[in-house]
This record gives sequence, structure tokens and C-alpha cells, in this order.
Amino acid sequence: NFFKDIYKTLFNRIFITFIIICFMFYIITARLFDMQIVNSQQYSNSIKTTSTKEVVVKAPRGNIVDKYGRPLAVNKSIRVVKIEYSMFSTTGAPIIARDLTEGSEAQEGVLVDSESEAGNLHSILYQLVKLLEANGEAYKDDFPISKTEPFEYLYDGNQKRELAFIEGLGLGKEYIPAGEVIKKLRENDVYGIPEGWTDIEARKVLAFLVFYRQNMYTLYTPVTIAENVSDKTAVTIAENHTFYHGISVVTESVRDYPYGIYASNLIGFTRKISEEEFEERKGLGYTRDDMIGKSGLEASFEDYLRGKDGQNTIEVNRLNKKVGTVEQVDPQQGNTIVTNIDIELQKQVYEIMQQELKTVILNKIRRVSSLDPYISDSGIIQSIAKGNAVSIKKIMESGEGSYSFKARELILNKAPEIDVTESGGVEEAKNIIIESLEASELRNFDFVMIMREQSIITGDEEYFGRYADGFISTMAVLTDKIENNELTPQMLGLDPFSASVVMVNVNTGAVILAVGYPSYDNNLISNIEYFNNINTDSVTTPMYNRPFQENLAPGSVFKMISAITGLETGAINESSTYYDYVTFTEAGIPYSSCWSSTSHGSVNVLDALEVSCNYFFFETAYKMIGSENPYQSITNLNKYMTSFGLNDKTGVEIFESAITQEPGVPRISSPELKKHRKPDEPWTEGDTIRTAIGQSENSYTPAVMAKYISTIATKGIRYSLQLVDKAISPGGVIINQKEPIVEEVLDINPSTWELIFTGMRNVITGSRGTARTIFNGFNVEVAGKTGTAEQDKRRSDHSSFGGFAPFDNPEVAIYVSVPFGDSKGTPAVASSIARKVFDLYFNSSSGPEQLAPINTLVR
Repeated sequence: NFFKDIYKTLFNRIFITFIIICFMFYIITARLFDMQIVNSQQYSNSIKTTSTKEVVVKAPRGNIVDKYGRPLAVNKSIRVVKIEYSMFSTTGAPIIARDLTEGSEAQEGVLVDSESEAGNLHSILYQLVKLLEANGEAYKDDFPISKTEPFEYLYDGNQKRELAFIEGLGLGKEYIPAGEVIKKLRENDVYGIPEGWTDIEARKVLAFLVFYRQNMYTLYTPVTIAENVSDKTAVTIAENHTFYHGISVVTESVRDYPYGIYASNLIGFTRKISEEEFEERKGLGYTRDDMIGKSGLEASFEDYLRGKDGQNTIEVNRLNKKVGTVEQVDPQQGNTIVTNIDIELQKQVYEIMQQELKTVILNKIRRVSSLDPYISDSGIIQSIAKGNAVSIKKIMESGEGSYSFKARELILNKAPEIDVTESGGVEEAKNIIIESLEASELRNFDFVMIMREQSIITGDEEYFGRYADGFISTMAVLTDKIENNELTPQMLGLDPFSASVVMVNVNTGAVILAVGYPSYDNNLISNIEYFNNINTDSVTTPMYNRPFQENLAPGSVFKMISAITGLETGAINESSTYYDYVTFTEAGIPYSSCWSSTSHGSVNVLDALEVSCNYFFFETAYKMIGSENPYQSITNLNKYMTSFGLNDKTGVEIFESAITQEPGVPRISSPELKKHRKPDEPWTEGDTIRTAIGQSENSYTPAVMAKYISTIATKGIRYSLQLVDKAISPGGVIINQKEPIVEEVLDINPSTWELIFTGMRNVITGSRGTARTIFNGFNVEVAGKTGTAEQDKRRSDHSSFGGFAPFDNPEVAIYVSVPFGDSKGTPAVASSIARKVFDLYFNSSSGPEQLAPINTLVR
């Protein structure tokens, strides 16, 4: 019975269950002892499955507005394509990039997805590139190696930068060709480029991989690849989100310039920060993916406009996937910059300038004056071909049977290996087209039809059918399209194709408008093709800020300084009279002559200003040349030139240039400047007398000349020019209110000012005044001075005008410059522009009916 009881107990189900439970409890206890006591540190680390990371949230940039609060630079929402950090390992190499679940194994370079067949990250990136290219999207590709073979560096031959790039890739410090760089990167396991790919395919993907690896410090911040993408691209990526894992389309804020071409020379633009700029500013919180002001007010007020970035503290799991947000610090928008510009006035002046230039060109084409140079239809066509109106890219992409295809074949026959994705290739293609036009291999008719194919000019089938049949001439078509503004002066590239106008408040130095034609649209600056076109346009140079950078001889607008110098030094007085013998021979060969071939007779200083008599000012300058000091005259002139600000920049807050930036070298026409520019040519008496009429080494920007005219208007108070009025914080607090800056008060006799004012008024109203016809019947009393200046005997003279108004109580001063704009068929084009600008300012309201609160611009 004893054994029977033991047997029954051992095989009792309750007992067996008890034993099993005890055994399991033992195992659990032993395991816990091992984890908590023996290997506690190891398991403590292993069970910690999340960590926190800091993610920067970019702040919106501050606004730039005009004096009335109208937006000049603001922010707008666009769709951007971003690549997520989860597509890469912490070394920058590709990792698993699709539908990873907790516990799945990460395999370097492999993509896993339960819903689609396996692929790899490189294929995704390559398909993304193909999608963007197919939809015509501009995407970021800052890889400094050409996109096609033979591969070349894109540093314009700067080997120092090439070596820095090579070293930055970890390829050593020795120089290697660009093609070798591609091969070495392909061999690098970090990038893992598939063996079957061509080097061109590899280069496209390497551009992304290298960029991301160099930005690993932003591991948890997605990197922008393309901006302002179309609905088609956004929908394609969204519908195929499984394949495009790690790639997203999100809405972001980017810069918008509502007035585009009308103010781009002042406002400038932003672009991605360069490596040099990043190195300078990385301590201020900039990243390599940041946008930064590159020119204009965007650049000079970068520190005011840049906002304060926010920061999100996020929680990520062991696979670097975001699982939550721990803390969020919102970004702060940058400050608002309020300018002195009246943007509506600026816009209207731009359109006036374009219209006036068009009139001059059309009058030259129509031979209104036989004294103007003859312009043929071939000359017009070839001039258009030299510019960037016609897209070489579209020609090279044209299909068989088109007129563009004919041009494409001519280009490829003469340059089979041409690469029109590079600026050098575009220039070569344009030269081939011009040579083909000259040799009649490409007819003028063909080129006109190419412009039609590219929608540069328009017209129905009947119109161009009649043109093809010879019922309409090429010149008639061109004239028609110029009249209808389809072909603008900028597109034509014929003289005159450019102009500048600067207007300032004479009592403060505030710049009311500063317009340069032609211009560019800063909204399109992110478009690579557009940027390359305007940046390489060597004919009309639209990115050239003419009001503040174009130095030209002012001609007779300078003569008030010569008159003041003569009067203040006693060389002449109100009664001094010289007889105009037309040609002045006293200062040696080459002789200098008056602009008029007919003598003005006996003239005094008032007459000389009214009729702009060169001979009078030759005599005045020559009389100041001392027998003991042959430089006395130019020394006297230089003193007053300096006092009127011609030897300095204007003080505006954006970049402005002079004919020399060398320290210690004067910017004014002087023996020192001539020695700097022409070391082998001594200063002569002829240089002195030509300086007195605004020629010789005289060369100033329109802004400098406007400041000089403003100083006359105030009778000697020279203000620093200012584009900006104030800066306002996002909370509405004024943080930088500008005040007028008086640079100098000139010590000039009241009697001298009276003569200068009277002489300038006579230019407008006198019976022989050089601007009397233009300003006839004008309802505002203007004082001014016309000017022409010769630069190139093969081209027309420059046309200029400087003046102020109202005469009795000056409010504004203006300077107009039209390079190569003098025309017998359209006289005094600069004066004509000036009258129209004065009319707009005094007789039209360009301000809004009700000023908008500044904070309404931040939306």
C-alpha cells in the first residue's frame, strides 16, 4: 500500500502540475537573477528601446516692404520633395528603407517591403531623378562635376577648390581627374553603386548620396531635393509611397517677390548657402541646407531678415524611426525691412524706360533720321541670336521637320560633341547659329520661325503663311513684333537696350526709386536654366545693377561743377564772356570741339549752361591752369568734385561699384586715376579741359550722379543716400529707425548758387535751352541739365539728364542714364524719360488709398 500511495501521488495530475509550476518558477527566478544581478548593466542597456534627438525647425524669413507697406519680398507656400534620414545609416550609407517593423533585421544596402518586390535605395533615387526630369522639375544637384562625359570639374579651372573637393570626399590630397573621382566613389562600399550602372547613371545618384553624407549632422532633418514641384510630381510620389519610401512631398515656405523684375536689382535674391559662406556662419547656427541672401537687400540685411530657428525634441526607436515629440520650441520669423522705395512708381518707371527705348530703336529701324546708323533685318536677327531670347536647349531637343531641327543639325555638324548643358556649349552653339546666318546656311526666315516655335513671337497660320509666301518681309515681321512688345529692347540687344533712373528725396537722401533696365525675375532664380541664361548674358547683362554699378561718363550734366569751380576760384564771374570758336586749340592736340558745329557766339556762364556750350567750359578750365602749377586747374576741379560726392560711394545699403576699388586711388577724373589706368600716358592740359565737360576719366554711376544733383538742389547739403527706412520686429517694435545723414555742408557763395539755379532753369525754359522742347508746357517747375558723352565712335553717344523739382522748393532730384541712347531721330531720350518720371511723381498718386498695417504682411 505504501508504494501504491507513492505511485498515486507521483502520477496525480495535481502533483504533476505543481512540479511543472515549480520548475518554471525556478527557470524564471534564475533568469531574473541573471538579468538583474549577474548581467544587470548589459540588459539594462538592451531594454532601452528609445532615445531623444534634436530637430531644427527653420524660421520663416522676414519681409521686405516698400514705404507704403507693399510687399517686395515675402514668403509663400510651395511643395518640396524631401529625403528622410531613415534611408541612411549613421555612416551615411544606404540601409533598409521600407516598412521596417520592430524586431526586423537591418541589412546594409538592402530594401525590404512586404508589398513590393525587393529593390535598393539607389534604384529609388535614380527613379526619383527620372521622375523629376520627365516632369521638368529643377532639382538640387550641387555635385561639382559635369553631368555628362567626359566628366569635368565645375570650378572654372580653380584647382584649389578642386583639391578641397577631392580631400572632402576622403580621396586623398593629390589631384585626380573628375572621371577618376566618379570611379573611386563607385568603388567605395559606403555608396554601394551597382556594378551594372553607367558612370552617368552613377553620377546622378552620387550627387544625392555625397550631399547627404556631407550633411550627416542634420541626420534627423529631411533634406530638400526639389522645390515648387508640380501637382503631377506630388501625386506620383504620393500614389507610389510604398516604392518611394523615405521620400516625401511636404509644404514649405519659400521666398516670393511680388514685383519681380521691377525691383530685383534692389531686393536681390536668396539661394542655398555656399561652402565658403557656411564655414563663415556655421557658428551662428547655419546649416549646409540653409538659404541665404546673395545680393541686394536680401544680402545686406541677412542678419535682420533671418529668423530664429525653432527646435523639436523627438523620440526615436532603435531603428531611428520617430515615435513621438517630447518638446517643441516654435521658430520666430525674421524682422521686416521697410524701404524708402515707392514700388508702384518704380514699376511704372521701368515700363516707361522700356517704351522709350523701343521708340528709339523703331525710329532707327524706320530711318526717321538718316544720321542714325542703318539697321538691317539681318542685323536685328543676329543681335537677337547673340542674346538669350532663343533657347539653345529647346533647339537641341527639337524634333525632325521643325525649323529648330535644321538649326540643331547645323550645330551638330560643326560640333558633334557639343554639350549645351554647360555655358561654354551654349555660347559655342550661339556662335554657330550666327555664323550660319551670316553664311545664309540658316536663313533669316528660319530664325524667325524658330522664334515662333518657341512662342517668343505669335501669329496665326494666315499671318505666317503670307510671310512664307513673301507677302510680308522679315523686317515687317520684326517691326510688328517690336511694336507689340513681343520683342523687347532687352531681347533685341540693339542700342539702346538699357537705361537707369535714380530719384532721391533731396532733404533726407532717401532713395525713392532706382530702376535699371533690363532686369531679371528673382522669382525664377532657383531655375537652373533661367539662372544660367541671365548670368551668362554678356550682351544685355540683366543681373548688372546699373543704378549702382554702371559707371559712365556723365557728359554735360557735369558742367555745374565746372561752373561752380570757376566762380568760386575767381576764374570767371557772372559777367565773364567767351566767344565760341567751336574748336578749342589752346590745350594741344587732339583738339576738342563744341558739340555744335555752329558757334554759340559770345556766351557767359548762364548762356553756357543753357546751351551747354563746351567751348565756354574749355576756356574756364584752361584759365585755371597756372603757369607755375600746370595741375592747378584739375586740382581745383577735383576739390569740388570730391565735395559733391563724386569721389565716394553714395552710402546705400547694397553693393555699389566704382571704376576703381584700389585703396588710395581716386574715383574722379584726375592725374592719379589716369596714371592708375594708363601708366604710360601722362596727364595733359587736354585731359583737364575734357574733364570740365564731363569726359576724360569721368565715370560715375547714376546713383552717384543723383546724389550730386541732390546736393545742388539743397545748395550744398550732401546727404548719404539710403534705401532703408527702418526695421520692425515680428512684434511690431521698431528696432532700427534710420535718420538722415549729412556728410558735408559745402561752403559756396549764395551768388554762385543763384547763377547755377538760374542756368539750370534756363535749360528747361530758355529760348535756347537744350531741354525746352521736351519740357514745353510742363506744369511743374523743373531745373535740369542735359548731357551726351562719347564712349565708342562706332556706337551712339550716351544720353543723360540730371535735374530737380520744384524749382523754388526742391523736393526730389533725378538722374537718367541711357547708354548709347543718343539719336537724331529721337532726340534727348534721357530728358524725355525724366519728364515722364517727374509727371508720375507730381501728378499721379502711386501710394495706396489706405496704408496697410505692417503685420498684415506676415500671413
